[in-house]
Amino acid sequence: MLAAALCLAGCGSKSDKPALAGDTVLQASQTAQNAEATAPDVRLHDLKGPVKSLELYYDETSTDWCFRATFSEQGEWLTTNDGTPLKEFFNNKFVMSVVKFGFSSLFVGMLCACFLVPVYFILQSCSATSDSFPSTVEQNFNLIDMLSSHLAGLETTIRSSGDDVLPNIYCGILPAILLPLYLINKEIGLKEKASYVFLLLFFIVSFNCNALDFIWHAFHVPNDLPFRYSFLYVFILLVMSFRCLMNFKGIAYRDVMITGIAFIFLVLYFQKYPTNKISNYTIYVSLAFIIVWTLVLLVIKKENFSKFVIGITVLCMAFCEVIVGDSKSYLFTQDQTPYVEKMDTMANAVNYLKEKDKDFYRTELTYLNTRMDPCLYNYNGMSAFSSMAYESYSQTQYNLGMFGNRINSYTYNTQTPVYNMMYNIKYLIKESSSLDLSDTYYKKIYTTKDGAKTPVYENKYNLPIAFLASKSIKNWDNTEGNPFEVQEDLIDKATGVSNLFVPVEYIGTESYNANCEEVTQNGAYFIDEIEENTGGSVSVLFKSVKDGNVYIYVSSSEIENINYYWNNSTNTTFQSIAEPYILDLGYHKAGDEIKAVIDLNGISSSGASFYIYAYNIDNTVLNSAYEMLSLGKMNIEKHSDTKLEGTINAGYDGFLYTSIPYDEGWKIYIDGHKVKTFEIGDSQLSAAIKQGEHTIKLVYSPKGLTYGLPISACAWVGVFGYELLKRIKRTKKAQELL
Repeated sequence: MLAAALCLAGCGSKSDKPALAGDTVLQASQTAQNAEATAPDVRLHDLKGPVKSLELYYDETSTDWCFRATFSEQGEWLTTNDGTPLKEFFNNKFVMSVVKFGFSSLFVGMLCACFLVPVYFILQSCSATSDSFPSTVEQNFNLIDMLSSHLAGLETTIRSSGDDVLPNIYCGILPAILLPLYLINKEIGLKEKASYVFLLLFFIVSFNCNALDFIWHAFHVPNDLPFRYSFLYVFILLVMSFRCLMNFKGIAYRDVMITGIAFIFLVLYFQKYPTNKISNYTIYVSLAFIIVWTLVLLVIKKENFSKFVIGITVLCMAFCEVIVGDSKSYLFTQDQTPYVEKMDTMANAVNYLKEKDKDFYRTELTYLNTRMDPCLYNYNGMSAFSSMAYESYSQTQYNLGMFGNRINSYTYNTQTPVYNMMYNIKYLIKESSSLDLSDTYYKKIYTTKDGAKTPVYENKYNLPIAFLASKSIKNWDNTEGNPFEVQEDLIDKATGVSNLFVPVEYIGTESYNANCEEVTQNGAYFIDEIEENTGGSVSVLFKSVKDGNVYIYVSSSEIENINYYWNNSTNTTFQSIAEPYILDLGYHKAGDEIKAVIDLNGISSSGASFYIYAYNIDNTVLNSAYEMLSLGKMNIEKHSDTKLEGTINAGYDGFLYTSIPYDEGWKIYIDGHKVKTFEIGDSQLSAAIKQGEHTIKLVYSPKGLTYGLPISACAWVGVFGYELLKRIKRTKKAQELL
């Protein structure tokens, strides 16, 4: 029972007791209207909820007349109603709940504004929010197929493209059976049912409508794991199921039987018309659990079993279903060993570098096991795979010949000395699967002490993260295409020297079970007359024109695999070009021949095209460019996650080139004065700098922090002020009682 007391403060007096306000209108039941009181008249009416008793008394402590009402059922003593429409509106329980929820959400948002506002601005420039709103409204799937997503043993939806891209909403067969039983449950009110059904339908429409789905994903089309908000649908479904179980007396035996039989026929329908996610395992496991759960619900209806036993049974059954019906969703496609077997040797190499060199620099592996090896092995590298990556910077890295997807990832493989120089790659840790590094460009400085004996190399052509470059670099053309031309234009615009990359000489092309144009120079070529499933191939023979390393880049939307052979095929290496990247083929003398064998397995007979670019390095030009840029390098004196400080001696008026992704949060100070920043190649941070010696400071503060901090500060002051006033009020009241 709920007891409530309502105190009414009066004015004037009658005898020695204050009079009640004569025009006060209270809400009360008819049974209380005859309450007698010595005080002036009080009108009582329209109580929502029956009143067990109503007592009018005089409180000596407060010297006020008071009503004490006791309710026989759930209810509440409402505030006085003077007939004002606005007051009546806000006295509505639902309205007040909405108002409280809205105010609380707004206030919590204000408390967290110091985080939320910067995140909002960051999202504006990252790859996760760069998609365009759908131009047409379309369905994502067949609504009937979505029903199959409630079955057990389904294949989990991972990819956002392809056939039968359905939401992952399986949360057990029991909730699925209880859903229709909830809708026909006589113990549950119509308003509650309507509210939950509306929410379920809203999420179903959101799943199926590409425009709403786009909005749910923060105006982004996820590359993988679609319908990431499906857990909300599952939560509502579980709540409805729980409510049905708590009011199970409103369900008849026949209701349980009919629902169970209906679900059996539904599973048989999907056996006849399956989606790509359904297997025979799905059908039989789902049928088994439908039968078992139907029997369990029939047993619960008997009401002569211990509730404890029933609860334990349901719990055990739920665990069994997870193990039998849901374990199929967890597919282990790779062994754990490759991820952990190199932890010790990598830790040895990275710790050596950290102890040896306290400067700011980037380290990389010659071949990455994962897309995020810098995180795995705790070193500062270039490689990244993150939805928060800058899309423009990812595109630039792809155009430079990095392995990537142009959107949110770029992965390092042994790059050219130009790339390593311009992107602050100071050390390389050699993977056993990669080719030996050239003594021309790298110096071996350490070998790990463990059994792996992993070698560590220092880049002889290392430059810091920032240095002086010619003003022409602002016109750097980094258009996608030939990555060697992109790197050539970068070094040319930065220094004025050119012809660093020298094309190799192509000397022959052989086709097997196919017909390919003769490859005579770097560029695009077409293969046709392919005999499918015959192991066709195209061999391209070329030779080095200088003593030094040979670099190659092959891209194709149809071809995936290439093998390289040299030294009469005694040396070989393999490359997958599903996502193309520059490959270092190692050191070769002028005249050495290399054969690239393009695998045509799986290629359509209609043909395929490919781009091939192979180059030597002119080391004389490389040395000239390096010496020029070294004269204007920034000497890093202090560095942290958000700040770089140092000095620079600029030999001419130019630009401060950095390999830092452009972000409005970065501020550059030259000799203590903030200077205007701009983008190089639409992706990298830069600023103008005058000739002479300067102090340089780069500071990062997220855009929006200056707006968010004051909002959060005011909100927190409000919280502490409110709590302080409450404490003062309690203390004062306690003192009055004493």
